[in-house]
Amino acid sequence: MAAKTFHLLGDLGLRKTTVKRNFEDNDRGPELDNVRELLARRTQHYTLEEIRVLSGFFCSAHDECVEENPDDFTPLEIWTAKRKIQRAEKACKALEALEDLAATDCGLPSRVNVGCLSLECDASQAIMSGGLTGSHSIHRSGEPVVKWEERVQAHWTGFLQNNGVKQASILRP
Repeated sequence: MAAKTFHLLGDLGLRKTTVKRNFEDNDRGPELDNVRELLARRTQHYTLEEIRVLSGFFCSAHDECVEENPDDFTPLEIWTAKRKIQRAEKACKALEALEDLAATDCGLPSRVNVGCLSLECDASQAIMSGGLTGSHSIHRSGEPVVKWEERVQAHWTGFLQNNGVKQASILRP
């Protein structure tokens, strides 16, 4: 399954052209070819890991220089730099929030139905209902997300089989 992607403008409030311009403001050597490749893509959707790489270019070194040395610049340059830095800080906070959410997200569908059987799942519990012998629930007890997903899948497969569903529904490929 492909990693979840996020939109630079929609999810972080930054335009790709701004990130690209900040990257191109200075000479960049071959050590940053990975950033060049990310920015060359015809998309604004990136994984969290890719956005973390791009986050170093949410504002430029020039903007930080203007903020640190306001006497050397015009009021317009100062205002512009401050606004860019504020947007960059806001985008970094949004990125942190997305990373926090990803760390707690179970990555499984929130609701699955197979006939009259249903599974409701989140990052802390999974409740299976509609079975011949009643419902079944499991709770996450601090295990890593991957282990939680495996555990939910195993229980869901068993729940389906115990209720006469021969072809178990796999939640994730």
